[in-house]
Amino acid sequence: MAETQRHRRRSAETKARILEAAQASFASKGYAHSVLSEIAESADVTSPLVIRYFGSKEALFEEAFAQSLDMVPLPSAEREHFGRDGRALLIDSDPPTVRSTAMLAHSIG
Repeated sequence: MAETQRHRRRSAETKARILEAAQASFASKGYAHSVLSEIAESADVTSPLVIRYFGSKEALFEEAFAQSLDMVPLPSAEREHFGRDGRALLIDSDPPTVRSTAMLAHSIG
C-alpha cells in the first residue's frame, strides 16, 4: 500500500475517533461544558490536531451533530403517521438517535 493511501486511511480513522469522542461529550455534557482538550484526550490526539481537522469547537460540533443525524433513520411511514414515527425515533434506544437527541437538547438548554 502506498504511503499516501496509508496516510489518508490514518487521517480518516483519526477524524472518526475525534467525531466519536465529540459526539459522546456533546451528548453527555452539552456544547458549553464540553472541552476540546478532553475531547482530544478521549480520541487519543492533541487539541491542536482537533483544531487542524475542524477549525473550531463550533465547527466540530456542527460536523459531529450532522454526522449523528445522518445515522438516524428517517420515518418511512405515511404522512399522517409522521409525528408518531418521529416521536418513536426520539425515544428509541438506538444509540445514534439517542446521541443526536441528547446533543440537540444539551445545546439548546
